Amino acid sequence: MERRKRHCAPCCQISGILHIFADTANVNIHANQPQKDYSGIADNIINDKGGLRFSSTAAHSAWGGISYEKLCLLHLPQIRKKLGIAGVLTSAFSWKGEHEGAGAQVDLIIDRKDDIINLCEIKFSSGPVLIDKKLHESMRNKKAAFVNSTRTRKAVQTTMITTYGLTKNEYSAEIVSEVVLDDLFA
Repeated sequence: MERRKRHCAPCCQISGILHIFADTANVNIHANQPQKDYSGIADNIINDKGGLRFSSTAAHSAWGGISYEKLCLLHLPQIRKKLGIAGVLTSAFSWKGEHEGAGAQVDLIIDRKDDIINLCEIKFSSGPVLIDKKLHESMRNKKAAFVNSTRTRKAVQTTMITTYGLTKNEYSAEIVSEVVLDDLFA
């Protein structure tokens, strides 16, 4: 199947992100997960006014999340720069494990040689992300699962990588660092 790339002014206005989305429509960034076909969804991402069209369908949400994860993985140097660790030796990977019988998956882990680990939760959304009680508990469980499974003695910090930042509330206070879409193109 041949995929078409869109080359348009709206795309250029948002730092080329649509090209990356279009290129990742059939990419599976987690090798151990079944391949999903999101082709055709990228063709409908530009609305009639030339801006981004955000859809609430499950397919769009899944495709947007996977594409944004891929975009973040392609911009690790910029993420490290935003976190202030550009000069620190690091390794980056995703992680999957269990905690108290429930599965846990961390989108991105940045293991630093300065004895700190950033557990990065990557969220794609059309506006600022609100950390509610459910998301907060999910992130705490992921952190506990990672620490218990790996038996790390390093400090573990939670980092949020989002499109437009966080809405501040009582749960967002536990987020040590934050990276947004604009930081990936800085």
